[in-house]
Amino acid sequence: MKTVWIVVWTSMVLSIAGAQAQTDPNSPQTLGDYLRIATQNNPQVKAAFHGWRQAVEQIPQARTLDDPKFSYQVEGVENYGTSAQQTFLLTQMFPWFGVLDAREEEASSLSKAARKSYESALLSLARDVKAAFFTFHYLARSVEITRDNVSLVRHFEQVARGRYAAGAAAHPDVIRSQIEVAMLEDRLGGLEQLRPAVVAKLNAILNRPAESPLDWPRPEPYAAVTVEFAPLFAGMLKQNPDLIALEHRIAAMRSRETLAESKSKPTFELGFGFKDLPEPSSSMGSAGSSDDPLMAMISISLPIWSDSYAAARRAARAERLQVVHEKIQLENTLGSQIKQALYELQDADRRIVLYRDTVLPKAQEMLVSSETAYQAGTIDFLSLIDAQRSILQFRLEYEELTANSGKSLAELEMLAGGSLTGKN
Repeated sequence: MKTVWIVVWTSMVLSIAGAQAQTDPNSPQTLGDYLRIATQNNPQVKAAFHGWRQAVEQIPQARTLDDPKFSYQVEGVENYGTSAQQTFLLTQMFPWFGVLDAREEEASSLSKAARKSYESALLSLARDVKAAFFTFHYLARSVEITRDNVSLVRHFEQVARGRYAAGAAAHPDVIRSQIEVAMLEDRLGGLEQLRPAVVAKLNAILNRPAESPLDWPRPEPYAAVTVEFAPLFAGMLKQNPDLIALEHRIAAMRSRETLAESKSKPTFELGFGFKDLPEPSSSMGSAGSSDDPLMAMISISLPIWSDSYAAARRAARAERLQVVHEKIQLENTLGSQIKQALYELQDADRRIVLYRDTVLPKAQEMLVSSETAYQAGTIDFLSLIDAQRSILQFRLEYEELTANSGKSLAELEMLAGGSLTGKN
């Protein structure tokens, strides 16, 4: 009966190949296609990118002095026919020494934090795309495996009918096979109904309309990845963009403390101008004429509200300490998440090896032997159906394990801040 099993598998492979040959060339097929389209179109990533650009544009604003002021004053306009005295004055405000540097350093640190937030959005997007892709791929494999089992049980129904016609089996064997086919077809219908929901989730990540069709994805080859917690955690402390963003925010808060301290320092306003004096009257002669005098001025603010300045310093320090403790908490949280994701990855990889090398070959061997034994009349039909159910369950579990392995690896890569496989 090995020939029957090979025919079933060959039919399944040919149907898959035919489906792939009819795929839409504009539809994403591989994981790389999904990642590329999502990176280009995802609105959350675009928002993070523009947030970074906005923060960068704050730097030149921070290091620039306030706009200079021009003032004009005229005196003597109330007397008709009398020349007015005009005053022109240009002034510029200058902050205390080091204030402009502190403002620039704060803006620069915040722009670096925004860049890391953008990188974090890219990593989170990659994790979400991979999780949705592996779910979609598992659904595709579940549909294929279930269809394969429908064909297999229909073959068993023909075997049971042949034995019943020959008087070697009872009619309930035929009925049991028909019930099993009905249950498998119902399961297949449920899986196919799930496809639109899974596709809609992927389309949301890709920024496509929810109803946009997606072909079944091409399979990703499984490859085990060996990672250890200690180097992974050490790398996470250096590479995780969320942690680095908090480090830049802490640096920005230090600059903000400097700015708060500068509030207790005076600011200076320097000015330069001249007065346009009226022409002397002709009765005074040339003795009364004079050049227009130049003017210079300086004003200094008087920082006398010491309680307010002390409160500003305390607020800036509290804000910095808040971010410091947020970073400590994030390190602890990321460490626990890495532990959990690493366990899930290693557990899935261990069970994948078990199923691939032992469980599935033995289940296939048991199915072939059970069919041979049933046709020889040494086992009943229920034993044959039980062998079929076992291989269906094991094949589905194997595909679920490979999907879970990919999801766990994607989670680890997001937490670690980069690829763990040497490729995107």
